[in-house]
Amino acid sequence: MSKYYLRVDALNLKNFVYDTNDISTIRGGSFILMEAIKSLRDKFKNELDAISTAASMGTFLVKKDDPTKSDLQEIESEVLKHLANYCEEHATFVLAIEPEAKEGFAMTLQKLEAQIHRQQWRLPTVAIPEAGNTDSECHVDGWRPGVEEYRVDPAVTNAKMSAATCHRRKLGRRLKHNLLPSLVGQEDGFDEKKDICTKDLGKLSQHTGKGILNGKIAFIHADGNSFGKIRNDKCHSRGDRTKFDEIIKTDFHAHFLEILLERARSEADFKTEDEYGQEALRLEVLLWGGDEMTLIVPAWKAWQTVELFFEKSKHLTFNKVPLTHRMAVIFCHHNAPILQIRQLAEKLLTQTKQDTKSFASHAEGDALHYLALESFDMLQGEFEDFLKRYYRKINYEKLLLHATDLGTIKEVLQLFHQNVARSKLFKLISALQSDRVSEMEKIKEKIIAEVKERIDDLWKDETETQLKKLEAVDEFTENHPACWYVVADLWDYISEWK
Repeated sequence: MSKYYLRVDALNLKNFVYDTNDISTIRGGSFILMEAIKSLRDKFKNELDAISTAASMGTFLVKKDDPTKSDLQEIESEVLKHLANYCEEHATFVLAIEPEAKEGFAMTLQKLEAQIHRQQWRLPTVAIPEAGNTDSECHVDGWRPGVEEYRVDPAVTNAKMSAATCHRRKLGRRLKHNLLPSLVGQEDGFDEKKDICTKDLGKLSQHTGKGILNGKIAFIHADGNSFGKIRNDKCHSRGDRTKFDEIIKTDFHAHFLEILLERARSEADFKTEDEYGQEALRLEVLLWGGDEMTLIVPAWKAWQTVELFFEKSKHLTFNKVPLTHRMAVIFCHHNAPILQIRQLAEKLLTQTKQDTKSFASHAEGDALHYLALESFDMLQGEFEDFLKRYYRKINYEKLLLHATDLGTIKEVLQLFHQNVARSKLFKLISALQSDRVSEMEKIKEKIIAEVKERIDDLWKDETETQLKKLEAVDEFTENHPACWYVVADLWDYISEWK
């Protein structure tokens, strides 16, 4: 008796989700794919048994034993037809069906993946739209035929939107009102007076009480380390594959977001008012599900969000294998082009993966790289060349931050911020970049001595606390090769890291 498995993937995400700088369009494109895959559970509940449904991929068991070739072709045709209708034919999906491999379930998954890749290589990188009766391109995505009037910005006249962008944007605007509760299973408890998100990144980031951080955002992009390989090596049955998804989606993702949502609801500087005087949350989710997630928070909430993420993921394991994460955090102005910021985050994630020596434990594998961009114009030329120019005399690899060190880093940065003149720090960085070693060493020794003297003074009656803080300073300045760049980069964010 033969069993068959089906896998369906949404392809070309860069040209369906990440092809504009419009937040609502990105949000709509991302989540319509997730919902399309999830919809197969109910639509084909008599034909398919869901094993795994992630952000843009689903794996199913064909319920009928010994199905004929005609049976399989009909299922394939109906599934693809349903997905095309669900996304109004603006997205690209491919489907693979394989009999259960003699070598076991893991080999079946690998064969399905190989089929998907072969089909992907043969397809265009976009779902090609109909030309329509138009003579202009879409004002938002820049290349599809503009067929609907553009009404987003009153200052822009005689512009049009493509059908694909209009569809995604409408969905994205609707989603912003109940997306967060739905992602953590709180649809029934949704309170439109508490759970509405800000209408744009300007509103999310503007806070006159935050000084230099007013108008700045943190783009946080995280991905699992080698999750695909772990699934292939450790998922020996349908139950294993389902369990893996539950660990990621329920035990971690939903739990993390639920706590983050509660913080946003309860903390004053995680909230603002919209144009109607209604409370709105300063929290944006652009990608959710699968191995990845992308969040945008105000710059002053970045490090608390990062710490929470790694705190809730530090014990994740599957069949005794640690499930570790890499992360990219980019600080920038709210009007920086999000499309380019995301591309930069992808490069940072790749850099983080290269610089992380091992994923064998959470202490080794949970790590991040960050960039603090004063202006997007800083990024001139190739990314690698920019890093060499900006971080002279130090390999960017040395700025990798491990999650287990964040507590110590926070403590030491706050000590430096409270007790060292910023001008001294900049003199040290200048000496470092100009290779004035003797001058740099003198400034460094003076800064460390000042901080230690202050520690001795503040905690003179608390010997244990005093020793711990002195040890933290020594550990950071002696064991972190790029510590002075870290202090300089994060100076403006330290006081808000609580």
